[in-house]
Amino acid sequence: MSIQQVSALTQNNKRRFADFDPSVWGDYFLSHSSTETVPIDAMREQVEELKEEVKELLLDSQKQPLQKLELIESIQRLGVAYHFEREIGGILENMHHSYSDGFFDGEHGHEHDDLYEVALCFRLLRQHRYYISCGMVSL
Repeated sequence: MSIQQVSALTQNNKRRFADFDPSVWGDYFLSHSSTETVPIDAMREQVEELKEEVKELLLDSQKQPLQKLELIESIQRLGVAYHFEREIGGILENMHHSYSDGFFDGEHGHEHDDLYEVALCFRLLRQHRYYISCGMVSL
């Protein structure tokens, strides 16, 4: 096809317009200006404050192992665990050493008979590449 034939075809085929109803949103998103948002520096400060608060929660020595495991799981599910890799790694390493020392077997007077806690600990340790036996606790 030559250029003349293509242009003749496009002139004969006029584009049709659809008769759409107006949007329920109106022109809100068209008129919304990004200058109305919170300044980026204030948002960065708030993020840093919240990160410090979460770090304190992770390193709180008063928390039970199950509470720490649930907090780690929540942080991972939210997708922000990369901010707390060092703290999470330390907690899981301590739990792995506790497992190695017989903590989960009841040798130290603390027998874990809660299937949820054992399963959560097992999964988190395995996810972070700690070797832990499948039969870590006999329930």
